[in-house]
Amino acid sequence: MPKVPTYDNRTVMPEQLPNNGFSVQSSPDAFGAGFGRVGEQYVALFAEAKQRANVALAQDAALQLRQKANELMTDPQNGLLSQQGKNAIGKASEYEQSFRDYAGEISSTLPDDIVRQSFMQQAQEMGVQFASQANRHEMGQIKAYEQDQFQSTLTLNAESAASMYGDNQAYISAHKQVFQQIEEFGLSHGWGEEQILAKKQEFKVATARKAIENQLGADYMGFLERNGEPSSLGTVSRASTNNVPNDGVRGVRNNNPGNIRISSNKWVGQTGDDGAFAKFATPEHGIRALGKNLLSYARQGFVTPEQIINRWAPPEDNNDTQAYIEYVSDYLGVAPNQPLDLTNLDTLTHLSTAIMYKENGRNRVNYTDEQIATGIQSALGFVELQATSEAPKLLTGSAAFDALDEADQAKYLRQAEQLRKQKQGELQQQFGTRVADSYAAWERGLEAPNAPTHDELISAFGYDKGSAMSADMQEAKRYAGFMSAAKEMSPQAQQALLSQIKPQTGEANYESKIQRWEKFGKFVEGNIKEQDKQFAANRLQLSIQNNFPLDPNDKNNQQAADDYFEQHIQQSFNLRDDNSLNAVAELTARTGIIPSQVKSVLNMGATSKDPEVVLPIAKMYGQIFDNNPASATDIPSSTMAYYSKVYSLSRAGMPDDKAVETAFKTTFEQDERTKQMIASQIRDKGYIKDRDKAAQSNINDFYPWYKPFSSSSVSKPGTQNGAYLRDYQTLYDANFAETGGDVELAKKMTNAQIKRTWAVSNINGSEEVMRYAPEAVYGINESGAGNWIAGQWEEEKKQLMSKSFGGTSSGTEIVIVSDAVTPRDYSYGIMIKQTGSDDIPIYRPYTGDNGLPIRFKPEQSSSPMYKEVMEKRQQSVKEAQDKREREEALDKSRSEFDERRQSVREQYKEAHNERVNKFNNYFSWDKN
Repeated sequence: MPKVPTYDNRTVMPEQLPNNGFSVQSSPDAFGAGFGRVGEQYVALFAEAKQRANVALAQDAALQLRQKANELMTDPQNGLLSQQGKNAIGKASEYEQSFRDYAGEISSTLPDDIVRQSFMQQAQEMGVQFASQANRHEMGQIKAYEQDQFQSTLTLNAESAASMYGDNQAYISAHKQVFQQIEEFGLSHGWGEEQILAKKQEFKVATARKAIENQLGADYMGFLERNGEPSSLGTVSRASTNNVPNDGVRGVRNNNPGNIRISSNKWVGQTGDDGAFAKFATPEHGIRALGKNLLSYARQGFVTPEQIINRWAPPEDNNDTQAYIEYVSDYLGVAPNQPLDLTNLDTLTHLSTAIMYKENGRNRVNYTDEQIATGIQSALGFVELQATSEAPKLLTGSAAFDALDEADQAKYLRQAEQLRKQKQGELQQQFGTRVADSYAAWERGLEAPNAPTHDELISAFGYDKGSAMSADMQEAKRYAGFMSAAKEMSPQAQQALLSQIKPQTGEANYESKIQRWEKFGKFVEGNIKEQDKQFAANRLQLSIQNNFPLDPNDKNNQQAADDYFEQHIQQSFNLRDDNSLNAVAELTARTGIIPSQVKSVLNMGATSKDPEVVLPIAKMYGQIFDNNPASATDIPSSTMAYYSKVYSLSRAGMPDDKAVETAFKTTFEQDERTKQMIASQIRDKGYIKDRDKAAQSNINDFYPWYKPFSSSSVSKPGTQNGAYLRDYQTLYDANFAETGGDVELAKKMTNAQIKRTWAVSNINGSEEVMRYAPEAVYGINESGAGNWIAGQWEEEKKQLMSKSFGGTSSGTEIVIVSDAVTPRDYSYGIMIKQTGSDDIPIYRPYTGDNGLPIRFKPEQSSSPMYKEVMEKRQQSVKEAQDKREREEALDKSRSEFDERRQSVREQYKEAHNERVNKFNNYFSWDKN
């Protein structure tokens, strides 16, 4: 059967045509009539089918239009609903026209008028629906756009107004403008009065919060100064009631039990004042203000009862401050200087109660425990006192701050306090670095120009800690001055200063002071050592330049010699290099001191048999001994004997290896036969005679060649002569054995060794053989050159004579003697020698002001000879400096002259060129 399209659920479906009981008769008679009936039936059927097809076409066209309408409305990129806000304005009519245009396009494709008419009816209904939805969307977006624009305007105006926190009038003016905009917008959009007022309040509070946040970020201290309570601004004192009429309950009547005086800033809950004292709405508010004030003291470092009350009720305000302190301390049960933790609830409560009792009388303060607890807890920030008609919220005149409720006001004040605390912490860290740097400079005796001031320390660390730090820093600065001065002082002056500034027991902060003093003492000790080291280095240079023997007992001289060797000789030192050996020999000969490095070399090779090692060392030792025998004795006698033997045998022509072998056997490997032979010789009369002769010969060497017969005889009876002879004999015998019986070498070694202890001294005006004579102990050579001790003793003796006798006295002398103490510290006893008519001298100790014997200790650096040499050196340095300055001045004058001459030449050249140009111009003419 044929199929025709039908419309079912917006879909055209093919269906079979019903036969409706149609059948074809084959009768010829009925054919014509049947054909007629069939034709009629088919006409009716085709009309019905066509009608149904038209319906389907119309429905299909409507479906296409509906799909287009959905696309125009909901397409995520280009649909009307994707147009938001400002972009949606005017789009409804544009999309409606697109809908109509598409409907017309579909209509033009339909086959006949009936279908088009049916489709257009449906299109018209869909167009109404589309237009309604489009207009609703556009109106909604217009409304949202207006709301957004209005809100954006409010936000922008809020930010602008919030930036005006520093200009109250501008801030208020900006709000008036915005309020007018809110009214206009509200009225145009049908808002009620309450809705408009709510919007204004919303804007007012939001802007105020933003303004306060801006101010906290830019100037939190300015915020506190304008809006903070007096406790945020450094506290206030209580008002003295001594000259104010007071019936004893004024503080209670004013709800101000601390008698806090009025100030420019107001307290939370303050309702006014009575001309002198603040008035509060409730006792809790007054107690809170008292607690807040005390907490502010603690924040500033006033933490002891003494500090707090001196601040709370200062004596300059006509208060009996001391009695007040005693009352509070007794109530608390603590000492006046006991630090208190006022952040502790109980401590703050008890302190506040003590002050309330003291101010008003204990029997007049009838507050309940709950009232006191509430006030103190509010001061600590544990609770907030609610605003009431009796206690309105805090108004400061700042439009932004006044717009906030109590909770916001308290919140922002706490934030400001936290910022101040944070800033104080940063300030403490910053000042902590400056403090550490200052101490580091002062501990070196230097200036500390960036040291924090007293006020800066108080600001950063509070009164208690800041004051203590300031006092300690002042003490450190004082000691820095001492250190700086000590660097230019003599050792004696430094010791005197140290003794003078020693803290006394019982002084304030004695423990810290004595610790600093002890530290300064260590500095003085180190500084003296450093000075001695520098002085020794200078002395060594002078000794080398002037052949000035040094004190061999001074460790600083030894150190100076070691340093000199290290700096000038050691780098190129070589035992096989004659220049190295000569440098060591010259240093030792001039100064009388062998560097420790050289001594180590001498001791190192003392037991070697290797000629490559021993021979150069022996040569160096021989040169040292030849130039300054006394300095060469500072090694064991066996080592002296070994090197001396090697040196003498080598110089006599013995082969090097044989000389070392012979010397080693003679010194360190003597057989029994040799030992017996030496022992036998020592007992021989000829040996004894030659030994004593050598002793006398050594004494003769102390005298100039032109008066040999004036020398002392060691055989002459006398304690010193006998002691000298015994010491010489002992050394001689030992050296004779060490050298294997070498008489000459034993004599040379003994003479060198004995001169470290014995000498013929003229320190007391006449020659005498003296054990530990200053000339021997302090290394004065036989010629007496460089005898700095004699001049020093003469100066000191003159002072002693002047002090005791008013000058010289006939028959009375002051002399020095060596005694049992001399070998220990090389000092000498000072004796008064008086000779009577019988020419028998009488000696008695010279005593000082304390009644104790005084001693003479030679000191090279203070001797007249040393000072004279130093003055000559300084004069030479000054002359060289003056010469250099004159040469520099002459060079400068020459340079300036050359510059002036060159300038004149340039000026002349310019003037010449100018004359030439004028001449040329005079004879020129215009060729045109």
